[in-house]
Amino acid sequence: MALELKFDLAKLKNIKLTKEQQQLVVLGVFLVGGGVYGYWNYLMVPLRQDQVKVEIELKEEKGKLRKAKEFKPEAYEKRLAKVQEGIQFVSRRLPPVGDEPMGLQRLITMTLEDGMELGFNLAKSKPGRVEFPGFQKNIAAITVDTDYHKLGRLFSKLSGEDIVYNIEGLKLTAGPQNPVRATFTLVTYSQVK
Repeated sequence: MALELKFDLAKLKNIKLTKEQQQLVVLGVFLVGGGVYGYWNYLMVPLRQDQVKVEIELKEEKGKLRKAKEFKPEAYEKRLAKVQEGIQFVSRRLPPVGDEPMGLQRLITMTLEDGMELGFNLAKSKPGRVEFPGFQKNIAAITVDTDYHKLGRLFSKLSGEDIVYNIEGLKLTAGPQNPVRATFTLVTYSQVK
């Protein structure tokens, strides 16, 4: 019992439509065309774009999963050792906050070893604010009376230290007894625990 649809185009040629019926047919064709256009452009195209994005993300995640499965324990141990070595290096360069957070004791020792006159203004020296979570910025106003060579040696020694020293606002003027007076702000960082 198959349903057969027979459509005779010859009969359509003889159909007479009134002006209102013709307008309704044209309106119906425009509505169907607009519906198909809207369905395609506003539903199907965005869905296809989303599908392509998800396929790309899935491919990337499968690649990551494959790499993770191929990752050997020995390689993990090597990476872990490098990370731990880096953490130890940073821990040495950023000491914990304590009684002497600014590293002034080491600076005093270096200046005395080179025969320089060091002065620092305790009123302007202060443990700084926490700029980054877990780290405190420490500031000290320093004045050094020396010659250019010894000042260069001091800055060179500071750059080679384990603690991170930053020199800010360096001003060089003629010293009262030595050729140069260097005034600067010494900035160090400490770990806040």
